[in-house]
This record gives sequence, C-alpha cells and structure tokens, in this order.
Amino acid sequence: MWYFCTVLLGFLSPDRSLGWFGASHRALMAMHTFVWLYFFNLLPSISRCAVLPHAYLLELMDQSVRFMAWAGLLAAPLLTVLAPQVMTLIYGPSFHDGWRSFASLVWILPVAILNGHHRYILIAYGHQNWLLLCTSIAAAVAVTLAFALVPWYKDLGASWALLIANVVNFALAYFSVRKLVVEVPVHRQLAAPLVALALAAVCFLGLVKWNVWIAASVAAAVYLGGLMRSDGARLISFLRAVARGEVDVDAANLPQNEYLV
Repeated sequence: MWYFCTVLLGFLSPDRSLGWFGASHRALMAMHTFVWLYFFNLLPSISRCAVLPHAYLLELMDQSVRFMAWAGLLAAPLLTVLAPQVMTLIYGPSFHDGWRSFASLVWILPVAILNGHHRYILIAYGHQNWLLLCTSIAAAVAVTLAFALVPWYKDLGASWALLIANVVNFALAYFSVRKLVVEVPVHRQLAAPLVALALAAVCFLGLVKWNVWIAASVAAAVYLGGLMRSDGARLISFLRAVARGEVDVDAANLPQNEYLV
C-alpha cells in the first residue's frame, strides 16, 4: 500500500517526477513516524479498555480523536500552503516542482491519524485478521489506482492513488470496529477544528499576497487560539493521563444514553 506507487512510477516514468515523488514520500514517511509512535503509546490504554465496559473506550477515544484531529488539521493545510517552500528548503531548488505531490501526500496525515484509532482498536480487541483484510483491500486499491493514474499524471497520480487508498483503509477499519466492537464516531470531534480551520483560512487568504510565511504564521496562531479556547484544558488533561499510562475515565460521570453500552 505504501511503496508500490513508487515502484510503478519508477518503471513507467523514470524521469524527474520519480525524484519529486520519492522526495515527497520520504518526507511524508518521516512525519508519519510521529503518528504510529503516538498510537504505540496509546495502545496499552486501549488494551485496558478491552476488559471494561465500552464506556471507557468511547471516552478515551473521544479525547484522543479530539486531540489528534486538531493536530492533523493543523499540519496538513499548513504543509499544503507551504509545500513549495518546504520542498525547496529540505531538498533544494531542483525539487521545487515536486510540491504538488507533496501537497497531496500530506493529507494522508489527518486520514492516518483518524484511521489509527480504529486500527489499534482492532489490535487491542483481538481482531487482527480483520485489520489485515482491511489493509489488503486498501493495498489492492493503491495498486489498481496506481496503474490507472500514474501513466497519465505521473507523480501526482501516484500521490492521489496513495491518498485514496488510505481513505479506503480508514473507511474499512471504521466499519469493522463498528461491527465487531462498538461505533467510535469522529464527526463530533472534527466540528471545532474545522471551524477554526475556516477562520485560519480567511486570515491566510487575506495576508498571503504580502508574505506567505507571515500569512501562514498568523493563520496557525488563529487556529491554535481556537484550539485553546475550545479544547485546551481538556487536551492538556488527556496528554497528562496518557503520559502517566492511565485511562482517565470516570464512567459514573458519562452520559448514560450516549456512552454506556
């Protein structure tokens, strides 16, 4: 799922687009390291929930999805608008034109962040075979789309194939968790970050004609201000609980009709 697009692009288009995509992909995988590292540390807390009522899992996931949604929806748009500068800064002027594939690939980060919750629930609850099936289907989608898109769009087609495959992987993992364990929603936690992102986008578009770095900085500040106003205290408490290795959930205080199963 992750590397076939690079291999196929090398066979079908062994020109500069291969270098552009390879550089973008390498940068993405470096950033993705922080995603799976986060879930490796969260897995013990999810595993403890496996022997408790579903209320504990739902409360833990609500806090974690809320935190990671804020992080993912900050990183992807910021890296998208700064993609030309980032590619030039990291790899040099020769890789400037690879910013289009990089700008597409970075949207895998928020998808992987949301997907990771459901993938690791399947692991913690003993449904690894379902996880393997979801990943295999997504890999088949990546391969099929790569054959369809790479000949026409080269590095951008490879980026789209990988992004769509990750979206499919997320959808399959989400519905698998809902079928096998319990529905773990993500839409409620995305509302506040999306509103803050819209306000940040307005600020960015109003300032970008003067300086892209200043515009991005102001937009990020507006977004982080929305984070602190909406969920700041809750997220700080959650991160402290994760650092201590605790599932900081009081089932007695959970809404009975919403969480307790």
